[in-house]
Amino acid sequence: MKTFSIWLKIETFRFLREPVTLFFTLIFPVILIFIFGDSFGSEVSPEGFSYNNSLVAIDLAFLVANFTLMGVGNDLANQKENGIEASMELLPMSAFFRTVVQSIAYLMLLFTSLVILCVYVFSRFDDVHFRGSALLFGLFMVIGYFFFVNLTKLITSFHLTARALQLIGSTIFFVMLFSSGIVIQKDSMPAILQLWVDWSPMYVLYKVLESVWNNTIEPQEYLQASGYMILLTAVCYGLAAAIRSYRK
Repeated sequence: MKTFSIWLKIETFRFLREPVTLFFTLIFPVILIFIFGDSFGSEVSPEGFSYNNSLVAIDLAFLVANFTLMGVGNDLANQKENGIEASMELLPMSAFFRTVVQSIAYLMLLFTSLVILCVYVFSRFDDVHFRGSALLFGLFMVIGYFFFVNLTKLITSFHLTARALQLIGSTIFFVMLFSSGIVIQKDSMPAILQLWVDWSPMYVLYKVLESVWNNTIEPQEYLQASGYMILLTAVCYGLAAAIRSYRK
């Protein structure tokens, strides 16, 4: 247990030493809420919910994808290029143990950001009400996180330079962002792109979180979305493991 806590501190503080990553994890999401909340907060959905009730779900979906594909991806790519990953393999601990420690450290930062977002939203806007289950909301955020972090590890498992891996991660992030229904409304997209949006992991993450927040989601819909994200996570994990095994 002592070893676990030591490595958890090391992973957390190592990540926090990156000012750019820290900014996009803890500060930039609040800036987005400030911009979008003041711009579109008066709009009301067909269900009667104000736009402000979607802010945390929108921001959190953006944050999870940005944090993993951009933040964690850059971190892992730099570790790989600087030989840190190879050096860690010489230490008397398993790759599974390192993965668990890293995942918990990253999750702690995500939940910290979630708390900051909620505090800001509830203190800034009067018409925000959480109507759903905090357990289901947090659980699906974790499910979404594990998909994106395994997608990131799949990308960084390829034998490429750190710059190339970072470029791939950034490209995938922006493709998902602009086809998630967050930046551009789904109804405004070309018909062929709307078919992809329904299957976009970032769109699924955003819509489920929003529906849980407003308590408009059906149990079957929640289970189907969870199963879909878990399946994608398993595929990414399996492919990454196969690539690492092949390289060895």
